[in-house]
Amino acid sequence: MGPTSDRGTWADQLSKGRYSSRQRATLQMWGSRDDLRDQVQEAARHPDPEVAGRAKWILQQWRRGAVPEMSPRVRALLQQGDDPAAIVELMELGRFASAVIAVQESEQSVEFDAIAERVSRAIALRFPFFVQQAIQTDSLRELIELLDRTAVNKEVAVSRLRLIQSQGVDIDSGTRLLPIAMSSQTLQDQRVVKIVLLNFLGRHDEALAQSEMSNELDFVRISQKLGRQWQALATDGADLAKNSDASHQVTHWVQTLVGADRSGDGDLYSKAIESLLTVSRDDVDFDVAWKALTMHGEVDAALEMLDEQTPEALVDVALAASRPAEAMTKLGFRVSEIDVRLESWISDALDDQLVASTDPDSERELSLSIRRLLALMKCLIAVGRDDQAREIADRLSSETIDGRLITLGRSPNVQTLRDRVLQNLVSTAHSEWVPDLAVQAGERSITASGRWYVARVLPDTEIATLDLMLGAILSLHRHASYHERFSMVCDLLRGEIPDGFDPDRDFDRLFTQLAKRSAASRLAPNDPRTRRSQMNHDIVAFFSRHGRTDLADECLKELVLKGDTEALLELAKNEADSGNAETADQYFQLTWDRVQSNGRGRGLSRASDDDAIIATKAMIGQWLVARRRGDQAQSERLRRQIELTLCSPSTGFINEVAGYLSEIGETELASNAYRAVLPVAIFDADQGTEFYDIARGYATMIRSQNPDDAIRWFDLAVSETIQTSFFRSSAYITLPLFIRRWGLEAAIDRRDAKRARENLDRILKLDPLDITFAEELLPKMRDAGMGEEAYRVFDQVFDDGKEYLKRFPMDATTGNNLAWVAAMNDRRLEEALTMSEHTVFLEPDSAIYRDTLAEILFRMDRKKEALHIEESCLLDDPTQWHLHQQVKKYREAVLADKIDQPN
Repeated sequence: MGPTSDRGTWADQLSKGRYSSRQRATLQMWGSRDDLRDQVQEAARHPDPEVAGRAKWILQQWRRGAVPEMSPRVRALLQQGDDPAAIVELMELGRFASAVIAVQESEQSVEFDAIAERVSRAIALRFPFFVQQAIQTDSLRELIELLDRTAVNKEVAVSRLRLIQSQGVDIDSGTRLLPIAMSSQTLQDQRVVKIVLLNFLGRHDEALAQSEMSNELDFVRISQKLGRQWQALATDGADLAKNSDASHQVTHWVQTLVGADRSGDGDLYSKAIESLLTVSRDDVDFDVAWKALTMHGEVDAALEMLDEQTPEALVDVALAASRPAEAMTKLGFRVSEIDVRLESWISDALDDQLVASTDPDSERELSLSIRRLLALMKCLIAVGRDDQAREIADRLSSETIDGRLITLGRSPNVQTLRDRVLQNLVSTAHSEWVPDLAVQAGERSITASGRWYVARVLPDTEIATLDLMLGAILSLHRHASYHERFSMVCDLLRGEIPDGFDPDRDFDRLFTQLAKRSAASRLAPNDPRTRRSQMNHDIVAFFSRHGRTDLADECLKELVLKGDTEALLELAKNEADSGNAETADQYFQLTWDRVQSNGRGRGLSRASDDDAIIATKAMIGQWLVARRRGDQAQSERLRRQIELTLCSPSTGFINEVAGYLSEIGETELASNAYRAVLPVAIFDADQGTEFYDIARGYATMIRSQNPDDAIRWFDLAVSETIQTSFFRSSAYITLPLFIRRWGLEAAIDRRDAKRARENLDRILKLDPLDITFAEELLPKMRDAGMGEEAYRVFDQVFDDGKEYLKRFPMDATTGNNLAWVAAMNDRRLEEALTMSEHTVFLEPDSAIYRDTLAEILFRMDRKKEALHIEESCLLDDPTQWHLHQQVKKYREAVLADKIDQPN
């Protein structure tokens, strides 16, 4: 007979009688939590030490989630750590009901916050495994309850709601939105989470009302944007700007501009522009002001704000907007003087830098003269003046003081002037100069920053990969100089065969050397640039790039033997792609099992988002294998598990998995995941690029099927970048251009001439020489009955391009692009022919430029000439499928002409 709940007898059962009786009573009360919880809590305060001690022991077991029916092994595991660790262990075992008990017993304790934090972290990192456990033990309801009792942040709160929805429950106005755990938080914290949940559910008006009550201005704005209340955003921004102090006015006018542009309020738009133009360079929000102007097409106004004091932003914006002349003028360089004064400009700038770098009291920063010169170098590359650009790069990279490269900054953040040259070249059309300049003849080393920039311009290469390859090549070519070995490594990593490398012999020798060498970088192990190095996977890609898939497979097998789960996943995918379903399924399961095991224990220190991503990709692989096999039951079970796994509170995890699903064509699952996380991630848009990454992935995936939603979310993401520093200056031209091109295409498909014109006008304000839309969309406009507008815009772009080429005749890229656009639009072909012939004269070895010339000749009915040129292009570059198609088209046309002509 179990212990009675009568107040007069339960204490006696814990303190009187034989020891075995007291022990039996303790165990029985331990197993009767639902009936005796209150009595045990009271017993813990009993004056009899034995009664209190036994009751406290029972409470301690409950706080750890331990129950009598557990095996001794499991109970022993729960005793090894603190209470939070014990609860996580219960979750790993799939004992979610016991974990709920443990959390309930801790809700009033001082440890509860630590427990909630640990459980939330475990849920974020180990969610795929918890979902599988819940499915296998039919305890999904208990998992949801666990989230309900520990969700003290918005991510876990949303995850809870998504799991509830997955059970077919509609979340309506009568549903409790906030998790139970939020009741211990402040009213303001509760309101913040509620705002996120309401926006997640699409109840934007309610979210806006809560935001206004919270006095959180950022949340008000986000709720307005999600609810597409652009006019309210503009009006509120203008009112706040008029009534706020100077330190906040820029932010308010930016929001006014964002809202007015999207609502069509011309008056407020003009007022916002006028106000932002007055922001001085010394204002803390100066960058915010010019970014907002730029992305809304007010490029000329933004360039008025930027000048030689901000050369980096000036040149990036100007070049992205096809305005190199304006940039050079504002930098203080006359285009007409470049040939005669460039050498003196370089010398003067170096003199300024030598003064700054040798002054013991200075910070040894990069001088403004050098910054302007580097900006000029980028301009010269953009307009085809490669010789002059290379002269700047060569001289700045080789200048020394007492035989040493010029250094910038102070320890530990020292760079060389050469490093800054490399940094500026990375994003140009001549990034291939970076390896050439990083190590020069006679040198025996490369700087840490130099390694970093070289790795950035080589495919599938990290710093550690570069070091590993250098060491291996040293073993093969001991008599070569460091410069020769470095050049050889860079050529190999590009996919080229360097002089002195015998591919029939040396690839196998190289593999042997790489297999022997350590994977550690020679850089400091705590250098953030070497963390999470994928050099071994880089080597797999390297051998594949050179067609040695046998060696690539050997690399993968080596990695698997070392416990690399990502390599095991790749092997599984390779088997699946080869049609070996059974082997693939085994490898996918082994990947899951290893990742699940690797991440357990040690206070979650071994768990990571990457592990969860790899495991989920393995599960997706098993699902695809089951579907191909026709195993409907297994396929449906795994799809359900994937759907639940995508309810994870980790936005980074969802972004990666949704992106992977999109890559393999599973767009329905990916779309559902993206849509669920977007209204949550936007609240942290100012903390990093995650919201932008998610929006970009979603928008590019659905653009063809749902252009309106794609434009909406990508536009939101881009507008949220204005007040961050995570994006290059040129992004405020290039990203809005994407949005407007998409908008133009959608308007053409709807035959909406008004919207098409609006998007065209904005495109041309952003970049008057935007070739992409002119090539792809103007022909579509004609087909949609907008021929007059299409011809007008084409002529505008072409005329602007001709004027540009008069000023920069060496810009073969722009000349070729304009000529190609003319061919695609079948317009002004005689002028296009002249342009194309000039670009071929400038770069006669370019198959791309000769292909353009052939297409123009073909459209001018000079088909034999076109065929002759195209066949020579194909000989030079036989890997280009486009060239094969062109040759086929021209041959068929020539043959048709012969058939039509009488003998």
